[in-house]
Amino acid sequence: MKILKRLGIIIVVLVVLFFVVGLILPSKYHFERSTEIDAPQAVVFNQINNLKNWSNWSPWFEKDPDMKLTFEGEEGYGAKYSWESDHEHVGSGTLEIIESVENKSIKTALDFGENGKGNGFWNLEPTENGGTKATWGFDTEAGMNIVLRYMFVFVFDKWMAPDFEKGLANLKAAAEAAGPEDLAIEISVEQHAGLKFLGMKSTCQTDSIGIDMGKVYTKLAGYLKEKQIQPTGPSLSVYYAYSPESIEYEAGFPINAEGVTVDDDQLGISGIPAGKYVKAIHMGHYEGLKDTHEAINAYISNNGLNVIGAPWEEYVKDMMSEPDTTKWMTFVYYPVE
Repeated sequence: MKILKRLGIIIVVLVVLFFVVGLILPSKYHFERSTEIDAPQAVVFNQINNLKNWSNWSPWFEKDPDMKLTFEGEEGYGAKYSWESDHEHVGSGTLEIIESVENKSIKTALDFGENGKGNGFWNLEPTENGGTKATWGFDTEAGMNIVLRYMFVFVFDKWMAPDFEKGLANLKAAAEAAGPEDLAIEISVEQHAGLKFLGMKSTCQTDSIGIDMGKVYTKLAGYLKEKQIQPTGPSLSVYYAYSPESIEYEAGFPINAEGVTVDDDQLGISGIPAGKYVKAIHMGHYEGLKDTHEAINAYISNNGLNVIGAPWEEYVKDMMSEPDTTKWMTFVYYPVE
């Protein structure tokens, strides 16, 4: 009996110890993995932000290609899909994009039903060679679930690592194999009638283009107001020279130039020549325009065209008319033959 009594005491002590230690263990779990991808941020972002692209790289799609999927929207904030699978390592649940910052980050809400909830996240950063560092992570909480706290410490990393590493490897392959069309940028070739504009030329450091251009447009707008000249279209800028260090450009507003005399030495009447142009429609913040220009140059090269002049941008919908940066619209033109 003494042995049984001692054994009972030991069991009680171990149970108490189990719960006491469990309460000390962290109630929150965080996991992340990263990889470098030889592709622009916009390409990588499109593979993640468009939920229908997940079949290109998701490790769980590989485990059960026949899982049942239901989509509500396809990309960006509010897009959601549900999955149902009999595979023991896939199960059923929902994923919804709850935050999407163009070419930079994405956050998702995950609901695994009786298996709990969590949040996923993606952070995309530029690398020195023009590629992307992609970080994929997951966060969840155990609350007062003592067993789950132990699993956070001893089990979860072993469960998560193979799938996340496989998914990142698949994403790397999919993004690096993608072409300019995968940037979700509309590119076409069209004739442009040409136009005249009131412009001001400037040269500035590349990383100061936003500040410099703001000053130029302020002066142009002030002159138009003073002379009571009405713009005939959205603002634009022509890029004459570009390097990682500096940019030479001319910003302006299209006007009816007939009979207009400019009496400011810093300003002048310039023109966009009529002719054949490769045109891209860029949606979103100006930070993504670099990828749009790269996509256009790839299109020009792939289609045997030659650039014969300075490219220019037309800011169809900008910060002055639309506070939501995801709705900004910029037309980018390259004169070609």
